[in-house]
Amino acid sequence: MTPRHLSSRRALIAATLPVACALLLTACCLPGGVPDFSEEAKTCEKIKGLKTKDGAQTFDLDVDTCTWRLKALEDKPKVASCFRSCVDDARFSEDIGVCFESCELSGGAGSVKASLKIDRSNPPGGVTFKVKTKAKAKVEVLLSPAYGDPMAPKKAKADKKGKATVSFGEVKRATYNVEVTVTLGKKITKLREQLTVDTGAVEFEGISPKKGGKPVECDIALEKPFVDTIQAKGALQSDKDRLTLRFKVSGGKSISVNGQKASFKKDKAKLTLDLNGAVAELNAFTAAAAFSPRASLPFTVDAKAARIKGSLSCAVPSLSSKIIPYKQQPITFPGDLTRGNGATLLIRYDKVQEVVGDTSAKIKQVDFIAVATTREKKLSPCPYFDPNTGSNVRVDRARYDEDVTLYDRRTGKPLKSKSFTASTPGCPLTIAPGSTISEFADTTKVTAWIEATARAIK
Repeated sequence: MTPRHLSSRRALIAATLPVACALLLTACCLPGGVPDFSEEAKTCEKIKGLKTKDGAQTFDLDVDTCTWRLKALEDKPKVASCFRSCVDDARFSEDIGVCFESCELSGGAGSVKASLKIDRSNPPGGVTFKVKTKAKAKVEVLLSPAYGDPMAPKKAKADKKGKATVSFGEVKRATYNVEVTVTLGKKITKLREQLTVDTGAVEFEGISPKKGGKPVECDIALEKPFVDTIQAKGALQSDKDRLTLRFKVSGGKSISVNGQKASFKKDKAKLTLDLNGAVAELNAFTAAAAFSPRASLPFTVDAKAARIKGSLSCAVPSLSSKIIPYKQQPITFPGDLTRGNGATLLIRYDKVQEVVGDTSAKIKQVDFIAVATTREKKLSPCPYFDPNTGSNVRVDRARYDEDVTLYDRRTGKPLKSKSFTASTPGCPLTIAPGSTISEFADTTKVTAWIEATARAIK
């Protein structure tokens, strides 16, 4: 028995044999009013002397407490008899505390022989409790974290060979008190253990990209803690918007990244992802306007000892590199939608300036691309007198109209066009040196037309 087990047994005995119960005594006294506890004392001395098979002391029992407790059970002869049988029966020499508790819980009926084994590999990320006991015995397992509410208990019934299995799915990171109750008729046994569910680590290391490839920056985050520690190392490489992942996991079985799956062979697995699929899931403005947008790629690794869940936050190609300059090229993605929600990317001055319509739309929900082209209309300059130089000057004046064309994102086909004329600027009474006079097309009217036109197209 390990030291941890020994300490738990001591605590159990202390709880089972409280001094307070001595109040129940119906003492048989020696002449002179002194209680006769000689028989009980002999029994308790036996208990104190019990040792485990390897010769270690089972526990340090307070003989006086034990003596008074046994005497208190005179009004419960079945329980007292059961207590003594725990001492006399060598089978319980290593689990006498369990035997004592069983006597009290069962009213003297006694305990059910049972043993517990904890298997942390099935299911992945979960815990399985394997109990060996008597055939048809009922088994209930309760997991109670050190902080927080206990998990719902699970039950099973032992088969003809006396085997019962109880499994819990994904178990959160914590230290748990495990209580297993085994009953057979009136007999009861409680087994107790402590279980620590720890977290593991996932690490990635860079590799030199192949010719034409480029390194990819990815951050790793674990979403689900898992049982035991597994070190996973992966190599990242991107070539033509495709990301190659190489994993090495001890005991690895399978891996899934962003829905794509692969199997491990000799603890190694490799898969390649089309990054455009990840881009399609990004916010439209972020994907198109950000210099280096990042995509979240959820991953799951199943290994013999655990299930690792987390995500890779990887730098992906900006959509701007695909649509600017815009030349009516089709913009499609893996698993693209045939119809989104009418959202439109507005390109102005060779930049994606905004998303018209649903600003929260993902790229795959964008249906249209609007390109606004500015036309300069020069007007007659405005005459002014410059008191600093004592000369007449002319200040340039112009208006900037805008031509807007709406395209189908998936085909590049032009759908609608409209011109927006700016107001003609007048000549102000005064103007700062070096200024120009100009007016631009009303952008609010432009976006209103785009949104209305997009809604009208079916």
